Amino acid sequence: MALQAPCAMGKREGRHRKRRAIPYGLTVVVLCTVCVVCFALPSVHEAHVRQIPRPTAALLSALEQGDEQLALHLLNDFNRSGSSFPQHRSRRRDCTPLMLAAGAAGRCWPRLVERILDFGLGIQAADVAAVSRSGRSAADYAELAGEGDLGARLRKLAERELKETAKQRCPCCGAPVGRRPRIASLADRYRAGQHQNPLLQEFFRKNATWASLMRPEFHTFHKSRSFHKELSESLCILAEIEKACPSVLHDNWHLIDLCCGKSLTSAIVSSQAPNLSISAVDYVSPDGIPHYAAAGIRTVSYLQQDLLDNGALQVLRERIDEVGYPTIVVGLHLCGNLSVFAVELFERLDTLRTCILVPCCLPHLRDAPNTLKHLYRRSVPDEQQYMEWASYLEARLAAIPKVTVSKTFAPHMKSKKRLILTAMKHHES
Repeated sequence: MALQAPCAMGKREGRHRKRRAIPYGLTVVVLCTVCVVCFALPSVHEAHVRQIPRPTAALLSALEQGDEQLALHLLNDFNRSGSSFPQHRSRRRDCTPLMLAAGAAGRCWPRLVERILDFGLGIQAADVAAVSRSGRSAADYAELAGEGDLGARLRKLAERELKETAKQRCPCCGAPVGRRPRIASLADRYRAGQHQNPLLQEFFRKNATWASLMRPEFHTFHKSRSFHKELSESLCILAEIEKACPSVLHDNWHLIDLCCGKSLTSAIVSSQAPNLSISAVDYVSPDGIPHYAAAGIRTVSYLQQDLLDNGALQVLRERIDEVGYPTIVVGLHLCGNLSVFAVELFERLDTLRTCILVPCCLPHLRDAPNTLKHLYRRSVPDEQQYMEWASYLEARLAAIPKVTVSKTFAPHMKSKKRLILTAMKHHES
């Protein structure tokens, strides 16, 4: 895609154009509007971006800002209206209202805690047993805030709540399990013909495959708002593996899933390759990973590792040696230097036979190669940035001795960044 040169005459005309003074009254109106929007940002952001009801967003905002009186007033409104207790979490801290009141926002308000507990125990009420993204419960936050007695009381209530709501929770970790996972609704839409993606149509025909993901051990997939997109991406990776290395699905191989996220790709591939050992790798806590062992899947293991750490390559080398099988490395939408790491990993480790890489965004300007720094201008379209970045990675892979690289577009991947680079090493027999 060629760049269009800016019009030189337009530049000269703009340089000598007279500036027009902005009326004072208009300036005041604009400034007032900006101030109103800024003060309303917490509730507007929560209500519109995350589609949270306005009263709930207002309550979360009041708790995060430490406005005890407003929070009490809003809780009383919930009680008077007969509404169920709000189940949404704060966007910034991933905390329930009870966690925020107990100290997650920096201070503990015992009155607010007691008022929230008046709504009752259970997943649809105070949800005392819930934990935040950092793995802390309301009891933990209360103890960290110096309220030891309150923390002990909340801990006892959490134990009672876990017993009473056991059927509504994951048997492994106690996390709430939805009544109907998103994958079930997605399957219904495909059966009704509302979607026509061939890969997903075939996937939902195989009941044993997708139905297994509805088990409570896989509850981390059930609430993902982008599950449709992520599933299409994982199925495209599976199709590329079947095309490039068909023996992977039957023989003893080892797959490394770089930056696996919640490991959906690992789960999908493992369902089709019973002999394949999979190492799902990411730096996040394993709390977001399905309970594979409890689900009877012994071939998937999680490795918590920051790939940009200096010792990451050695850690992966040791894992590959430990498994002892020929290895294929997969990188789905690796951002910036993570794609470069995948290329370097494939280059340095002889035991890696195949690399399947779906690039994502460019690295930071300070880390970008000199040949690509022109892409950081605002005038360069996103499509051109992506294609030149992918071409750079393709050239890096092709420069490895005895490696052939193929480039394909995945038309059924629900993403604008759908180019797949597949590199294969040819070993002498």
